[in-house]
Amino acid sequence: MNGEVQGASGGGDGIILYKGRAFTNFVMECKVRVENREGSLAFRVIDKNNLYILVLNPKTSDEAQGSILLIRRIKGKETYFAGCEQYFRVKEQVKMKVICEGKKIDIYINDKFSLSVEDGNISSGFVGFRLFGDFFNGSNAYFKEFSVKELETKK
Repeated sequence: MNGEVQGASGGGDGIILYKGRAFTNFVMECKVRVENREGSLAFRVIDKNNLYILVLNPKTSDEAQGSILLIRRIKGKETYFAGCEQYFRVKEQVKMKVICEGKKIDIYINDKFSLSVEDGNISSGFVGFRLFGDFFNGSNAYFKEFSVKELETKK
């Protein structure tokens, strides 16, 4: 997908999935521009209660701290199991890349290695975008140059 997709949420999870097929071992890349609150990549999505979420939280003010968070949601329960500070501003375009191979999940931000975890709770699923907003603080983001490629398995 080379065009731009706009996502918005004002009432909880907003998930946009590429449902062409499920992926197990893959590389997913996307440029994300958050207008307010957050913009996320969702992967190994089984359903809304079982998935991984890579969240981009930009600095929304001079006092705010931006971050990248990797969340695992199993049976609706979220676990924040990896993250790091990032100082991207609202409306700044950020290239996010997820590499999943077996239990290993590697995260790159603007082509720089940022996080690595091993977790075998969800081994395959759909990929796409996720936003989270509520009545008081909505979420709007743009996603472009999205790609996902299956990795060749080592024999």
